[in-house]
Amino acid sequence: MEEQRKKRQENIVAGVVGAFLGTLLGVVCTVVIGQLGYVASVSGLIMAVGALKGYELLGGYRTPILSSFIELVGKLVFTFVFVRLFGYWGIIWTEPVIWFLMVIPLVVMTLKSPVVRMQQPRHKEL
Repeated sequence: MEEQRKKRQENIVAGVVGAFLGTLLGVVCTVVIGQLGYVASVSGLIMAVGALKGYELLGGYRTPILSSFIELVGKLVFTFVFVRLFGYWGIIWTEPVIWFLMVIPLVVMTLKSPVVRMQQPRHKEL
């Protein structure tokens, strides 16, 4: 099983789609807990695990650990600091800020991919 995983090539686009779909579980958890009148950091943890598993299932054997770590730490910081200071506005700003910070390592990893480098258009000399 492990050998098949290593032989399978990573698909970054499918991995990012899988990570996005995996985080939807955390979003649903956040909405349900929010509707009950609570704020729980466990929904951030569910979102991080969902992103990792979604990337792994659809994208291949490698997972964007740095991006997931940024999400986990960001969710904890927003839960314990910004939500207490700004209330519901802290919750509203959590997702866009965390997603922006998470995308940075994913974009860098994508641009460093040999597949992306091979597909860059070549300029014709006149």
